Amino acid sequence: MLKGQSISKLIDEAVVKSHVDENRDYIGSSSIGNPCSRAIWYAYKGHEKKPLTAKQIRTFEMGKILEEMIKEQVRLLGFPLNDGSQFTACYDDEVKVFQGNVDGLLEINGRYVVLEIKTANDANFQAFFKKGLKAWSPSYYAQVQAYMGMKGVSEAYIVVLNKNTAELHDEHVQFDDIFYHELKAKAKIISEAEDPPERINKSPLFYVCGMCQYKEVCHG
Repeated sequence: MLKGQSISKLIDEAVVKSHVDENRDYIGSSSIGNPCSRAIWYAYKGHEKKPLTAKQIRTFEMGKILEEMIKEQVRLLGFPLNDGSQFTACYDDEVKVFQGNVDGLLEINGRYVVLEIKTANDANFQAFFKKGLKAWSPSYYAQVQAYMGMKGVSEAYIVVLNKNTAELHDEHVQFDDIFYHELKAKAKIISEAEDPPERINKSPLFYVCGMCQYKEVCHG
């Protein structure tokens, strides 16, 4: 018997308790675009971070479920979609600590193309639609460029699902070799640093810091 307790609250507590947020021993493609090198360094070094809320955990899980749905719809196009671990795992040959996992590789007319899938609320979706990937999310742009560089391919498609309306919008992205080498250099510098890089801002109220899981360890 729940004796009048909120089942939603109990679910939230159970979700948080059961969630395991594993530390990575590499610098990921999904994080290299973070404007704060200090946050990337904390993650790479395995520093303690603020636990995710039940809402955040559900948001990530929903994203994974919707990603699989979009993959199945992509397969309707008839192009081979390679999304097994032997195809998705990747790393840089020179900076091996710089790694990632692509959502999939599409085989189009005999060439491989990176496929990246994201979900967004309506406001973010409209920003992507109007501004394009690079202006909408420099972090996602860096992630896609990292995947192309690691996989040695020159093209990518990022497909974004509007979670409010179920609309899709995509962008065809060309590989930028110069930018990729900048990302590699950034990963190398961060991984080799003995001390944390400079804070992105001295104030914990700065918008980037306010959303960071390492806010407490960084600003104390």
